[in-house]
Amino acid sequence: AQRSASGYQLLGGKYLPSQADVTRMLGYQPWQQPVSIHAANSSARLNHAFSDDWQLRLAAGRSRSVIDDNVAFAYGCFYAAECADGSNPGNYFAPNGDYDIYDYRSPDDTRVGDHARATLDGRFDTGTLSHELSIGIGSFHRTITRSPYVYDYVGTANINDNAPRYFAPSPNQPGNPVRRFDSWQRSVFAMDRMHLGEHWQLIAGGSLVRMNERAWSSSGKLKRSSRLEKLLPQAAVLWQPIAAFTAYASYSEGLSLGMEAPFWTSNDGEFLAPRLSRQLESGVKYRWNDSIDLNAAVFRIHQPYQFAQPDASSAGFTFLQRGEEVHSGVELSANGQLSANLSAIASVSLIQARAHNTGTPSYEGHQVVNVPRLRSSLHLDYQLPSLPTLSLQGGWRYASSNVATADGSVRADAYHIFDAGLRYRGNWQQRSFVVQLGVDNLFNRFYWRDTGSSGGDNYLFPGAPRLARLSVSVAL
Repeated sequence: AQRSASGYQLLGGKYLPSQADVTRMLGYQPWQQPVSIHAANSSARLNHAFSDDWQLRLAAGRSRSVIDDNVAFAYGCFYAAECADGSNPGNYFAPNGDYDIYDYRSPDDTRVGDHARATLDGRFDTGTLSHELSIGIGSFHRTITRSPYVYDYVGTANINDNAPRYFAPSPNQPGNPVRRFDSWQRSVFAMDRMHLGEHWQLIAGGSLVRMNERAWSSSGKLKRSSRLEKLLPQAAVLWQPIAAFTAYASYSEGLSLGMEAPFWTSNDGEFLAPRLSRQLESGVKYRWNDSIDLNAAVFRIHQPYQFAQPDASSAGFTFLQRGEEVHSGVELSANGQLSANLSAIASVSLIQARAHNTGTPSYEGHQVVNVPRLRSSLHLDYQLPSLPTLSLQGGWRYASSNVATADGSVRADAYHIFDAGLRYRGNWQQRSFVVQLGVDNLFNRFYWRDTGSSGGDNYLFPGAPRLARLSVSVAL
């Protein structure tokens, strides 16, 4: 359980808030309760070996979570003076920093997932080829049950308020639980890893997936019923001329659940169809001097683009799936011992993410929301030669400017963040222990860590201020 903190939004949909305060809780009201999540997971597995080369694996499980959402939610400016007449978009903060506060209560948001899987694994040879084969069947059932929520306007505040403005909560109560989403996914799969001599491996296979989905509105009206049958192939080739070097290329397809339309669109609450993703990746892995692991990869991911499209509907937007989102990138990483006392972990990723064929020209031709083009990090750990039980640690994180609107007209600035720490290893009564003190964001820099969307809405989340962490672990 924890209190939920509302994110900021663009002022008038065009400008970043210039005086955001990471210590201020937007929309705080004394009557709001913490958000609570009750989760339980259970699983069972059975392995049976028929011989040294063949075995059967059975697995089943259930995950169940119940979320009680309680938020004094800072959102938009529909009721603020600068937005009530329609001169400014209501789903962003007002140009002067005004924002609406809503009493949002959504109890008993219950999400259940049941899965079962049976796999037969075996090894055998056919001529010069050596095979590692896996075949099986699987089933996954997911449901979402929710109560019709309370989402009522209670008052308007401003991001520059030094003290919170208090308003009375809504007298309304949530309704009775309603099944909102039901999805069955059944599959048959096979995968064969073939060894072609000492240096080559070929992986080929895939799964045949049959998916049945139904989605209902908050009033219980059936909004969508769909069936999908899709073959999802997977393939890869690996070359390992020496033990320290591996090169690979792979292709895979996958299915993910569709997103839910936000309340301010014409199809509020509708779950969109599943998204089919396709991924190509190629890379190399090399272990240098038996102490440093080097990795490089290039990739390209295609998936349908789901977004709120401007239109002539009464809401002005409809949440739909149209066109595709393409992510192309390069990732480089290294980790290991640079010397007897110094170890490092470093990474760099360069990603171009674009939306294509969306039917909305202003949404194309630029980086998509919340995907910085460049990210990099470096973490060092230096063990003091004169005091080997003590290590000095340092870190650096960088992200380039980050798109904050679907049309790419607003970007959050790039940022550099530095971290530092100490780690002490010792023994006490024949038990080893580690004491670690770390300081994140050492210079207390303000930065926007995310410009992402949730439920189709765009939010701005500031990064954490300077934060000290102390931990102690003991080996029992």
